[in-house]
Amino acid sequence: MTARVAPTAAHGRTPGDASSAGFAARLERARPALARLAFAAVLAHAFFLPISLPGVQISIAVALGAVALSAVGGGRPFRRTGLEAPLLLVTAASLVATATGVATGMGFPGFEAMTRGKALLSPFILVPALFLGAPGESAAAPRRRALAAVAAWGAGACVASVVGIVQATLGIDLLYEVGYHKVPKLADVPFWPGHYAAVGFYPWYPQYAHNLVGGVAIAAALALSARASRRWRLAVGGAAAVAALATALTVSRAAWGSLVAVVLALLLLVPGRVRRRAIPAVAVALVALTLLHPGLRIRLTGTLGADVNHNRLLFARVCSEMWRDHPLGVGPGNFTEPANPYFDALFPGYPTRTGCHLTPLSLLVEGGPLLLGAWIVAAFLLVRAILRWRKRGNDTARAAAAGAFAALAGFAANGLFHDVHRESHAMWPIGFELAIAAALALASAPPEGPDAPPSR
Repeated sequence: MTARVAPTAAHGRTPGDASSAGFAARLERARPALARLAFAAVLAHAFFLPISLPGVQISIAVALGAVALSAVGGGRPFRRTGLEAPLLLVTAASLVATATGVATGMGFPGFEAMTRGKALLSPFILVPALFLGAPGESAAAPRRRALAAVAAWGAGACVASVVGIVQATLGIDLLYEVGYHKVPKLADVPFWPGHYAAVGFYPWYPQYAHNLVGGVAIAAALALSARASRRWRLAVGGAAAVAALATALTVSRAAWGSLVAVVLALLLLVPGRVRRRAIPAVAVALVALTLLHPGLRIRLTGTLGADVNHNRLLFARVCSEMWRDHPLGVGPGNFTEPANPYFDALFPGYPTRTGCHLTPLSLLVEGGPLLLGAWIVAAFLLVRAILRWRKRGNDTARAAAAGAFAALAGFAANGLFHDVHRESHAMWPIGFELAIAAALALASAPPEGPDAPPSR
């Protein structure tokens, strides 16, 4: 008797193959809807950056799902950006440092601590999400989507800035008044009793400042010299100015220094005509803010005082001795427990034992020369990628590249006072700013006319 063979098998196919082909076909038909979903997720991600870390993470997860499904359905959203080498280098070095810490008996830091740097990988999701689109759409569509994402950040930044400005000037926590906080969150300004620092949606003012600075940089750069409609530039520039004011009202020395670093970086890279107008205005604004705000004057004039910086000196001493005893590092996320004996020996009972509060030294303590060297090389590669983006496209691409460079400068300035490399509220914005600059460099310039989102 001759065995019967299923028709699909006779033609070299199985029912599973047919089901897979049908699924792929459905995904291909759904690609326009997936593109809209990815774009909505990018807008939500941008809006929530200054407001809500859960909102940031949920929206990036939605964008990742939309990009992945579109790719399975035949889409090709992925682009080479120049970010691959630096971001993957830092990620690999962090994993090696974690493994080294475990191998040397420091213990496993936990999943959350080990994956804290995941925000740096967000450009690998955001850029493809911006390039998802309907077949036959304009070559300028990714550019419009990227600029719309910057506008969404501006909207979120205005909300967060208003909350922070009211906290600092009126001593009122609007989030408590509307029931968002169970108790008012008002942070006292050090050495200025009876006054409060802006904290926005965050529990403490340094986190708020670290979050806003990078967005101020790229929004200001695009508002100054992007090829966009006047209304869009005024709106985004206004949002950057309000966010810069809120950052200054944190009365944080690091925040003030990061704003200066952002301004200097922008003035270095923006076109000459903009630079000539901006230098006098920025100089007057910085001097006026410094002279007119008593809290900022108090904090800046005490910058070099030993009584003000005793904690920084303690951190530096503790971390130096830790690295001497653990030259390969204790592993990312493993600082507090190994540091306790050193703090107990130098300053028993000192409460803050979270890090070195100096990013290069923290990298050395966490991963030794390997991790610190990886970050230094990655910084060089990022700057090289930004300079390459600056050579591409139109004024918008060059402005975004200048903004990304300024954002990195602000990040580096904050890193001289805080461990920003493992602060999610600082890393997610950096990933967003790099993604926007990369997308605008890669997107084709429209033949004529403004490339901002069309007015409704």
